[in-house]
Order: sequence, then structure tokens, then C-alpha cells
Amino acid sequence: MNKIYSPVKYLLLLFLVVLFCGACKKSDPVKPDPDPKPVKKPTVEEVTTSVNTALAGKDTLSQFALDFKLAGLTQAEVENGITVFAPSNKAYTLKTNGQKKITAVTDVYLPDSSVVRDYIVSGKIDIAKITNGTSLTAISGKKLILTKVNDKWYVNGIFLNITVLLTGDNTVVFSLAGLFNTSTLPHITSVSSTKIFPGWLLTIYGGNLGAAVNKNVVKIDNITATIHTANADSIEITVPQGVTAGALTVTTQGRTVTTEQNLTVQKAHVTTVAGTGGGPVQGITIDAADNIYWTDNFYNGNVPAARLVKYSAGQISYYKPVFPNPNGDGTNIAVLNTKTLLWAIGLNSQNQVYFATESSSADGYSGIFRSATATPTTAEWWAGTGTNYTATTRADLKVYTSVIKFDKQDNLYLLNSGGNLQKITPAGNVSIVIGNAEFLSAEPNVQRVSSYGIALSGSKTYVSDATNGRVWIKDNNGLKVLAGNNTHVAKDGVGTAAQFGAPFGITLDNKGNLYVCDNDYGTSNFIIRMINPRGEVTTIAGGAGGGADVDGIGTAAGFNGVNTIAIDSKGALYVGTDAGTIRKITFQ
Repeated sequence: MNKIYSPVKYLLLLFLVVLFCGACKKSDPVKPDPDPKPVKKPTVEEVTTSVNTALAGKDTLSQFALDFKLAGLTQAEVENGITVFAPSNKAYTLKTNGQKKITAVTDVYLPDSSVVRDYIVSGKIDIAKITNGTSLTAISGKKLILTKVNDKWYVNGIFLNITVLLTGDNTVVFSLAGLFNTSTLPHITSVSSTKIFPGWLLTIYGGNLGAAVNKNVVKIDNITATIHTANADSIEITVPQGVTAGALTVTTQGRTVTTEQNLTVQKAHVTTVAGTGGGPVQGITIDAADNIYWTDNFYNGNVPAARLVKYSAGQISYYKPVFPNPNGDGTNIAVLNTKTLLWAIGLNSQNQVYFATESSSADGYSGIFRSATATPTTAEWWAGTGTNYTATTRADLKVYTSVIKFDKQDNLYLLNSGGNLQKITPAGNVSIVIGNAEFLSAEPNVQRVSSYGIALSGSKTYVSDATNGRVWIKDNNGLKVLAGNNTHVAKDGVGTAAQFGAPFGITLDNKGNLYVCDNDYGTSNFIIRMINPRGEVTTIAGGAGGGADVDGIGTAAGFNGVNTIAIDSKGALYVGTDAGTIRKITFQ
């Protein structure tokens, strides 16, 4: 075998080492640019300048241009550029009392620096790449929905002119035909009633209202209203006294908004409709057809001639019903005689007439009589022939009452002798709704309750109390004084801070207002009071005339005593007086 000579061997070995090292050597890393050039982001100033340039000279967009300068953009909002939807001046001019109405959209409001951000979107929008139904978010947080109909684009239902006013490195500006329903402005959409009356409650509906009572100021005709509840969507107030024109404003978040139209301020008009020459009217009721029935303790000379009266379509009919003689001889005798006083009257759902009588004589009749028809010529002694004022059945019940009232289930309520408010069911079962002991427990300083008025609404029972100058309410929370105290002088106020002379008849309207016949005998001040659902007591009519019947408006009217009151289907009140007249109160 041939041997390789040493010099050659060493050269070969050196060559392999060099080759191996070359293969193992790593590539040198790429050296960074010692002077990098970062991507330039637009500044607020640059973006603002771009938009102002786009809007400059565009007379149809000049009003929005002024608002945009106050938009208060931040660097984060503009660093990717912005898209602006600028409404035309024409949209600004479509206003009524500060509200805007644009075809096919809901009420909207004039943009200003507080809401112009609803019209700005971060980033540049390429309309050619937008698909129908795309949702954008303005920098205010408002959602903007782009829709396409017949090759026309709309933003939240408002026509979008897709001719771009400006497209540059920083901005895209479109023009809009109308105004957005803005997301941040407080606004009024409606009220619970466009017809108002001082003392009634009113609910204002809208959006972005003050979330608490102390975050709002509500005025009508520049008179501040009491606010009871408030949230972002609604405010409940009491219509203040003294309003006339009905201009309602809400001030919140430093901004004042108003209703689209003034509200109609109503007054209480008092007229005399019937009953001249009769005796004191102690009870009144109205049927579903607005026929009026009342009790008339008429005196012909010195002889009592009490009678029932019906008023229908302007015609008056008188009734003196007869009933089977209690002695069983088969004859009919008059219910009403010289020993019997006629008090309350009521109607059940079948239009059967019930009337209450009182007598302290064995020759008179005390109890409740019923006529089976709406023409009460005959009657039956329906309740009161028993011997026990607290009996549990109608047959055994003794009755001595000045007030009766039916609920919607035809249960009859009465305040019986002994101060117990009782209920008689159609089946003849009797129960105590409010016992005399319960009245005394609720107010230990009161005397036995004497009532000439009961009103019912769902689970609520209202009782007037002439002796103690109070109006009571019992509901699911128990019994309490709704209004009044033992000071027998009429005075408006809230709850027990209010005062009554002697509250008699009461009735409820469909708003929950309770109307009260109030007799301040010390001053011959006979008036109609109202208690709203918040317990606020106001005087709505009466006080003039020195105790005489005087037709008029509000406190310019007068009454000769006010005993009983009822309400018809149209909301008109009917008051029975000591003069035997029926007075009508209409709100208009």
C-alpha cells in the first residue's frame, strides 16, 4: 500500500478544517436602520383643519361647520383619521320650539357642541366598500346604521349624499339631508295628558332627562313645579297653581327643552243644572248613561215630602216609592214619611236604585231600600230590619247610615252606627272593612268617625270624616289619614298639613284625584277640594257668595252648602247642595 507523504497530508487536513468552519459560521444579523421613519398619524389640529377646509364656503353646511369647531376631539379619536356626516342648513331650519322633524324618522333636536360628536366616526370610510346594513359607532357612542335602498344610501334613515366633499389623508366628509335623533340631548317626546289642571299630576316622557329629582327643574309658564319622581325617561310633577298658557320646560344637564306645543290649561267652570226650590240634597249618583239621581229632603210648608229625583236628558222626574207594609197586611205604604229622613243613594251594575233612610221614631224607617228598576216607584226594605249593627248577614243587620257606595262587584259599603265601615255582598254576607277600633288605633286622638262619603278604587277605600276633619285611606299597607287634621278651618297643603272644615261627600276621577265636599261652617265657606294621589290638597271651586249659590269659575263661584258629589263618564262633577240645587263643575 502506498503511503501519503506528510506534507500533502497536512495540507489536506488544513483544507478540511477551513471548509468545516465555513459551513458552521452563522450569517451576520441585519443591522437596524439607525434613523427609523415612524408612520405619521394625523393630529387633532390637522384633522380639524381638513374638515374646516371641506366645509368652508359651503353655505348649505355653514351651521354644522360652526358646531364642529367645538366638538372637542382628542388625539386618540383622530389618529386613524375621521369620517364626518355633515347635516345641511335646511335640516336646522325644520324646527318647532327647538324640536326637529325629518321625514321618515322620529323627533330629533338641533345639533350643537354637545351632540355634534354623534356625526363623527373615527377612521376613514370608503363608501364603495360598505355593505348594506353596516353599523358604525360615532365617537359619542351613537350607533349609525347605513342602509341602501334603490341605489341610495341612508344613515339612520336620513339620506346620505355619497358625493364626497373631501377625501384626503386624514378625513372623509359627506353631507346629510337631515338631523339624527341625537343620543345625548335631553328631550321630551310626550306628556300623560295635553290638558292640565292645577293640582293634577302630570308625567313627562322623553329621553336623557335627569336621573334624579334634584337633577331636573320643571316649569310651566315659568312657575316651578313640584317633582315627585324622575329618571332618564320620565318625570312626574304636580301642575303648579297660577299657570295659564301651558308652556312646559325641563332644564337638566345645563340645557332647557320644551314641549312641541303648549299644554291646554283648564279651569273649573261651575254652573247650576237642576234642583231649584227643593230641599237639601244629601246623596247623588250617576248611571252609565250619565243620568243623575239624587235624594231631596223637600219640605212643603212644615210637612216633609222627601223624594227621589232623576235627571235625564234635561228632564226631571220625582219618585216617592212605596213598599209592602211591615205589618203584613198586604198593602203598600210610602217609604218616605214625616218621620223618615232621606240620605244616600246608589246604583248597582243592574241600575237598581238603593237609597238609605234614617229615623229616630218607631213610626219612621231606617235602613236601605232597593228598587228593582231605574224608575223607583216601588221598593223593598233591603237591609235594616234586623236587630244587630254588627250582624254577619243582611237579614239580621240593623242599619243607620248616611252613606252607601257600590264597588264594581256590586258589593255595597256603608258606615253603620257604631263607626264601623261594613260591606254587604250580593249574597247577603256582611263583614267589617274598617272597624271603629281600627280608626281609633290609627289616630288615638280622634273621636268616633262620622262619614258622609265613601270612594272605592281597587284595593283602596277612602272615607271622609266630618267629625275629625280628615279623609282616611285603607289599602294593602293598612289604614292611615290621607289628608287633614282636627283643625276645622279649610287650608290647602299636603297630607296632615292640610285642613278641612268638615269633609262630606267624596268621589274619584280616573286619574286618582279625590274630590271632597268641604263645609267650613264657621266662615260659611263651602268649597270643593281635591286630593291628588300624592296627598296634595287644593281648592278647585267655591268660596265666593257668602254661602249662596253663585255660578262662576274656580274660587269665583259659590255654594250654599256642599253635601254630596259624583262624577260622570266625561269627568264632569255634580254637587248636591243645602239649597236643593245640583251644581255642575266642568274642566275646560
